[in-house]
Amino acid sequence: MKEKNKKRRARRLWTLLALVVLLAVYVVTGVIRSEFLESTLISVAVPSQSGVAGELRVVQLSDLHSKHYGDNNSELLALVAEKKPDLIVATGDMIDKDAQNVEGCVTLFRQLAQIAPTAFSIGNHEAARRDLTELLTRLTQVGVTVLAGNVETIHCGGLPVRIGGIMRVSELPQLDGKGPIDILLCHYPTDPSDFAQRGVSLVFSGHAHGGQARIPLLDIPLYAHGEGLFPRYTSGLYQEDGVSMIVSRGLGNTERLGIRIPRLHNPPEIIVADVTFTQF
Repeated sequence: MKEKNKKRRARRLWTLLALVVLLAVYVVTGVIRSEFLESTLISVAVPSQSGVAGELRVVQLSDLHSKHYGDNNSELLALVAEKKPDLIVATGDMIDKDAQNVEGCVTLFRQLAQIAPTAFSIGNHEAARRDLTELLTRLTQVGVTVLAGNVETIHCGGLPVRIGGIMRVSELPQLDGKGPIDILLCHYPTDPSDFAQRGVSLVFSGHAHGGQARIPLLDIPLYAHGEGLFPRYTSGLYQEDGVSMIVSRGLGNTERLGIRIPRLHNPPEIIVADVTFTQF
């Protein structure tokens, strides 16, 4: 009997040790993998709401949280320029709410605007800043189209594209009466059917950080702030009810209780979307 108990305890010990090793491997390899910036190519065809027809390459940036890739974000800028975008869009949280000032963000977007026409829509971190008005004014001064509950026509890739920007889908009604929207920037991802009700066919979103940690091989997201465990909309292209919603995994990390939460098996990315606008 004693011998059986010893063997049982030994098996439990080895099982526990194996689980600890597996967890350590998951964390270490996940952190390393998530340090390398990627670009994700998505091709999508959508009906134009304003009547334009043609092709457009859109590079999406999201959730940088004031992180730097190289000196003055030289690596990020080089990757964006390499993709030869017709339009650059930012879908919020590009500056962290606790960043000391707006200089780094303004400098980055000054350089982005020199690559291609650039549109900036706010996220919850920008909205939480006391100097939000200063940030948006400075971005406008360096040639960026600021979208905060408004719609603008941006000429890019030879097309006059109507672009709107909001933080949450609940803000969609404030865009009523401002004309058709070809592209909507909405920081918080949500069920695409919510956009379909107002005639929006193409949405770019972020916020979910790719689920923060993902299960490798299965590529299952574990958690997103605001969506909880196993969130639905975290990464890639979602098509429902005639709406195409592209969700970026984002570029940076958030902080909770003074601790930077690392990504696990969730590399930061820029989205490269080749969009074909078709007429009804």
